[in-house]
Amino acid sequence: VRPLALPPSCCGWGPHRRQIFRRVEDHRPQAMLAPMVLLAALLALPSTLARTPCPRLPEGSVLPDPPVIHSVGGLLSASLTYRTHEYPELRHFCYEEPITGAQGPLLRMSPGDRLSLTVINEIPEEFAPNIPNIPLPSACGSKILDGTSTNVHFHGLHVPAQCHQDQVTATLFNGGTNFTYSMLIPDSQPPGLYFYHPHVYGLAEDAMHGGATGSIVIDGIEDVFPDLLAGVVERVFQFRDEPCPFADEDGAPAFDVSVNYVPLPYPNYTLPIAYLQPDTPQLWRLLNAGAGISLAVVLLVDGVQHPMVALGRDGVPLAEPLTLDVLEMPSGARYDVLVTVPAGSVARLETLFVDTGSAGDFDPARPLIDVQLTTADVIEAEKYRVLTPSGSAAAGASTRDSIAEILARKPHAHRELYFSQYDDGQGNQSFFVTIEGQTPRAYSVTESRPLFTSRIGTVEDWVIVNKGPEEHDFHIHQIHFLPLAVNGTPVPPGLQEYMDTIRLASWPGTGPYPNVTLRMVFEGLIQGIAVYHCHIIEHEDKGMMASFLIARDDGAAPSPDSTSRPVPIWAASVLIIGAVAIAVVAYKYRPRTPSPEKVPLTGADIRVCINDSHDGESSAATYRTFATL
Repeated sequence: VRPLALPPSCCGWGPHRRQIFRRVEDHRPQAMLAPMVLLAALLALPSTLARTPCPRLPEGSVLPDPPVIHSVGGLLSASLTYRTHEYPELRHFCYEEPITGAQGPLLRMSPGDRLSLTVINEIPEEFAPNIPNIPLPSACGSKILDGTSTNVHFHGLHVPAQCHQDQVTATLFNGGTNFTYSMLIPDSQPPGLYFYHPHVYGLAEDAMHGGATGSIVIDGIEDVFPDLLAGVVERVFQFRDEPCPFADEDGAPAFDVSVNYVPLPYPNYTLPIAYLQPDTPQLWRLLNAGAGISLAVVLLVDGVQHPMVALGRDGVPLAEPLTLDVLEMPSGARYDVLVTVPAGSVARLETLFVDTGSAGDFDPARPLIDVQLTTADVIEAEKYRVLTPSGSAAAGASTRDSIAEILARKPHAHRELYFSQYDDGQGNQSFFVTIEGQTPRAYSVTESRPLFTSRIGTVEDWVIVNKGPEEHDFHIHQIHFLPLAVNGTPVPPGLQEYMDTIRLASWPGTGPYPNVTLRMVFEGLIQGIAVYHCHIIEHEDKGMMASFLIARDDGAAPSPDSTSRPVPIWAASVLIIGAVAIAVVAYKYRPRTPSPEKVPLTGADIRVCINDSHDGESSAATYRTFATL
């Protein structure tokens, strides 16, 4: 029997939290709804527990948009269960909304909103990868890393690297417990596409291959490009990957792909379908949430590459719309692009072959989405989100000025790091990211001392070098960066855009090492112990990660709260059931008010009662009136 896992969102703390409390405050007799909602949630639990978790849609399905949980009144408060199930081809992992079972929901917020997210870890103890239990010297949450451990990384968000926010080196919570993240999305957070996924060292690859990722959208890009996006349909497409069972065959990819949980397996490649009205642009928000796959996305129209108009990269609006034929998307990368297809055409989205190096995984050319032209009626029937500019200035609207200011600043520090790897010939590999001049050393969860300190309010120039025989994708937490040079060649000013993930080609064994020079931007309330790593998650899980400290000018950056404990699900359930019982008893024995004379009410009476509810006497009359009604 699975322990009860009653999520806060079912009890008035979800997206409609403010509306529920407004009813309770303004109409006291309706306060009895609270225990009724709790009881209804408890009654819904058996069907929730019986549902097979982490399913996939049939091949060739029409692509649905991800289910959405959105903020209300400046707060996104929700619960997700972290679940797993053994399917014939692969063990799946996923985040599910506890009551509806909606899988991998999109979290939609605005700059300045607060996110309160409780994750309930339902990974059973009997499932445990072959890893030893590892005591952590300083932990936020569970003290032992085991096969059921998880946590969440909020990829691209400019939030503190601290306990209960976006701190991944010491935060974990094990099966049978839950953990609440609470963070303020800064007013300066650029409007764009981000995502969330597990980030426990040594366990992240299997979880992401299994499907445990979800999108985050920070609203407002329509206010950056109002002329281009007014009335435009928005689609969100998330590419995930999983090991291909035929990977040893000639021509077979290392990974199969799915799009919004619609599988696209080798060799048949039965394409999922996206509807598009001819000659009418749609905003496609594309996310490579794969653990290891690299994509080079193209739109083919009648077999020929057709341009797309890029508006955002890695969550940040571009300084100007940029016409591109190919979208280079390593693991973790995102693009916001306008897609338009002429009437009478045949179109589909594909990825080109990506050369990952002599030791890299095989990422061949393959189709991704069948783009089917249809009528406006079909588009409207699908109920896609339509963008409507608010008319207000949005964060990111001054990207061009921001880039110019950042490039004009003097860097506070210069650092050089390099990727390298070791293969003992017996199938055992180690991966490293090392400060130049130091000896390569794999990351260790028990010895995760930050290697250096960066200061908020400064910029730094980092050179990242790849000395390995395969591709590596550099990603850094908490911040974005500007590419200054690739292989020593300066990046043209029009192509210097904010990114948080960048691909480094493999070293062929001779000649100069591939390298990039990046301007790191440390701004905002991002203090704490952050990490940088290769976003090919196998490499990260095998050592290619390091931590560093982001500190305020006064040097302060609180350590993870070692006293924080995840709440056991059984304890939370007992407390909630007890609260229900207390609420029911309190209501039963509440002081009684004599019933007023029953009189017919008109719409005007009700409006007056509502409008006068701030006055004490009228407020009391309001409660009596609604009790009678």
